Amino acid sequence: AHEAAHCAAEQGRYWDMHDALFERQTELAAADARQEHAAQRLVADIGADIGLQRDALEACVSSRRYRTLVASMSQTAAESGIEVAPTLLLQSEAGSDVSAGYTSFSQLRPVLEAALARARSLTPPR
Repeated sequence: AHEAAHCAAEQGRYWDMHDALFERQTELAAADARQEHAAQRLVADIGADIGLQRDALEACVSSRRYRTLVASMSQTAAESGIEVAPTLLLQSEAGSDVSAGYTSFSQLRPVLEAALARARSLTPPR
């Protein structure tokens, strides 16, 4: 799915694909990872549903041209302790906050406001 989002970027639709994949993450999670071909077909279906050129998407995913990039990003996430997507990390000299999993803006707002308040307390007045 992550590779497919990068492939969708080639058609100028990264964020559309990103959002569609998250909307259907339960379906994606149910896909048997041992049956990569079936998972690729599901991802291609999702892409086609949002208007991507299916043949181009399938060719890109099959080429595995983003596999190394995705593997590198996954390793970096694992080394950082990230186990779920999406994860939002807010880090500053004043501390850090982590929001793991889907979080609405109304749920994030207090976390963001607290991080801004901490950052402002460290910034000298001008």
